Amino acid sequence: MPPRRPIDPSKYHNEKEEPKLVIPDVRITPHIRIREGLWEHIAQGRLTPHDVCVYLTLHRHAKWGTGICVTSAASIAGNWGGQLKLNTVQVSLGRLRENGYIKYPEGTGKRGVYPVLIGACQRV
Repeated sequence: MPPRRPIDPSKYHNEKEEPKLVIPDVRITPHIRIREGLWEHIAQGRLTPHDVCVYLTLHRHAKWGTGICVTSAASIAGNWGGQLKLNTVQVSLGRLRENGYIKYPEGTGKRGVYPVLIGACQRV
């Protein structure tokens, strides 16, 4: 058997390049980040179960870098496979907005999507 040649590490590792931290605009993991204080608000009764469903759906679809989700009440309701009614989502969105969890522009009475800023979004 011929003798083995030593491995040249410079072929496999370029020590001059530093890895760059990249924060994606979209979520690329199967996880969402939720502030720990949200559970206290749930325990205190400040959020209804419907509010939590809507809030978590917004987090699920928001861009991580900005905390903005472009959506509509109908779209959120559709994510729940008919288990949340459109009117229920609209009421929850209003309550979340009123209590400072989210911000979104006043409606024009027309259907369509709009940006929703998650006020307590934990940015990466």
